[in-house]
Amino acid sequence: MNSNDWTQDIAACVLEDAPGVMTLFYANGDINNGRHMMNAVMRPRRTGPFISRHTQLGFRFDRVLDMTETIVCADLDGNGLADTIFVANLGGHDVLYRYSPQ
Repeated sequence: MNSNDWTQDIAACVLEDAPGVMTLFYANGDINNGRHMMNAVMRPRRTGPFISRHTQLGFRFDRVLDMTETIVCADLDGNGLADTIFVANLGGHDVLYRYSPQ
């Protein structure tokens, strides 16, 4: 991330596939405007900074976050780890991700 000028929302949670690792959901505004940086689902390298993990984690947030208002991580099965991510987008294009490790 080089700038937070257009950031709409950021959420951090620990998903069920990696109990000891924080996952960062970074909503960077209007995906239809080329001036904005890409939205990102990020995790830290073992010995370095956070890097984008869209493909590895199965999230296509680079395509669906559009002027995102809120991202909420939830633990629906009560095991202490996030398994659901709700994205409230402008324009009524909300997205609910039910996450489980492969």
